[in-house]
Amino acid sequence: MIDDDEQVFGPQRPLPKFDTDIAKLDEEMSKEPLFMTQMPTSEEAEENVTLQALQSLAFDGTPEEIAENFKEQGNDRYICKQYPDAVKFYTQALEQEFENDKLRETLHSNRAAANLELTLKLNPKNEKALFRAAKALLDLDKCEESINCCLLGLEVNQNNKSFKVTMEKAEKRKKEIDAVEEQRRKRREAELKRLTDIDDALAKRGIKLVEGDMTEAERKKKDLDPEYSPQGTDRLKALWENKAERHVRINNESGNLEWPVLFLYPEFKESDFIEHADEHDSIYDQILTIFEQPAPWDDQLNPRYLPHLLDVYFHYRPKNGSEEDELLIKVNPNMSLSKALSNPKYAVVDGIPKFVILAKSGEFTSTYLQMYRDRRLARSK
Repeated sequence: MIDDDEQVFGPQRPLPKFDTDIAKLDEEMSKEPLFMTQMPTSEEAEENVTLQALQSLAFDGTPEEIAENFKEQGNDRYICKQYPDAVKFYTQALEQEFENDKLRETLHSNRAAANLELTLKLNPKNEKALFRAAKALLDLDKCEESINCCLLGLEVNQNNKSFKVTMEKAEKRKKEIDAVEEQRRKRREAELKRLTDIDDALAKRGIKLVEGDMTEAERKKKDLDPEYSPQGTDRLKALWENKAERHVRINNESGNLEWPVLFLYPEFKESDFIEHADEHDSIYDQILTIFEQPAPWDDQLNPRYLPHLLDVYFHYRPKNGSEEDELLIKVNPNMSLSKALSNPKYAVVDGIPKFVILAKSGEFTSTYLQMYRDRRLARSK
């Protein structure tokens, strides 16, 4: 066995091109993007074929995505204090044609910061650079940063009135921005309380909420990109918050829930929608309001859809059942809306209660009800 330090004589097998000298392994590995321990300079990046190939991917995607890629590369350079490269990447990002004003503002701010660091690195007491940076940051509403630049400038020259004036403007603007943000914060808190109050009221009443049917693609999209309540509350949407924005609400005076309710008339393929039905009103009260006059689709001389001639039902879907498995449950129209919704078999789909209205008699009613009887019998076998 040959000792590691022992000299080896005789011809040696040449290393293939893809092999690496053990003594230079660390050096070679550090050139690979995956194993880099520090950010390469522009010159090093230009000589690195693998890195060039990866950087070319920065031009893949939409203009906004390309700008985001350049911004991230600029941020990486900025963190590593490679300010010239950071400026270059931010500039490349700004050269893209995109419509995101917030991203453009961020890029201008980041480039200004990188230019400032570059200038101050060369000359920490450059009053002109500090003043330009202070004004640019103030124009971008970066008040804290603007004030800091002014303070640095006053350390260089305490008699510079321009810094004092700019700092006063920045402080005033900061107070305005803080006041607006405080108003937004209060609105977010009030909205979050309103939403959670509704959540609590529904839970207290034992009302069952479910989502409507979704395709597999829609389900995957929702899982990957969940929806949040509006007003910046950072709250996942509740099951009662539907896309139609017809939501249950709490009446501020009575404290009662008011529901959006849909009444369906399958015989005529028609429907009626009540925006805010009080939970303590009976279903019959709602029907009286709807059929105060004969419906335009009913026989005007001999109307069949009159309040005292109607029955009320709701659809009930057994556990793990599909739409084809739905059954029909009859409801006493004199019960309150709240009591009907609290029925263990009732489920509010997408936040909107639905009721089926049928004439007490008639050929359509007989056929329609028989269809559901057949379903029930099939399930019982």
